[in-house]
Amino acid sequence: MPTLYEQCGDTALAFIGSFQGSVPEAIIAHRAKNCLHRIRSGSLSSGPMTNAEYCAWVKSLMPVMRTFQLHLQEGHLPIIDATQRKVTLYLRSTSDTDFGNYSNEYIWILSLDDTGRKVNDIMEFTDSEYTSNWIPKLMKAAVLKGTNMVSLGNYSRG
Repeated sequence: MPTLYEQCGDTALAFIGSFQGSVPEAIIAHRAKNCLHRIRSGSLSSGPMTNAEYCAWVKSLMPVMRTFQLHLQEGHLPIIDATQRKVTLYLRSTSDTDFGNYSNEYIWILSLDDTGRKVNDIMEFTDSEYTSNWIPKLMKAAVLKGTNMVSLGNYSRG
């Protein structure tokens, strides 16, 4: 049986790994039923997203970010605080889009449940300038494909 420290690390890595297939239900599987995802990056902040809201947002991005991948930034391991059941991750995302290659970086702070097996809360910090430049492109690509990106307050404004 893994220690709480090991379990927190395993959960964080499994959660990030679930983004590789771009299957929203797989991403949600690692989250507690009442998990909230908060984006906190200055002007890009959004209100907290429930699992259903986050799932809808991911689904709306899939047609325009066809090959989305999220992974640990090379050379940076998770920072694990087993006592507080928190894991801090330095992440990079990549994807092909109709407007070129997308590549962004993030800091995610995951708060886990008492067992370290489920994610209760996600605090996301992203490169707000890079994201601000890409949101209008992604929204335009969605319109051209006949779909719409789900709005998340300030996060989806261009």
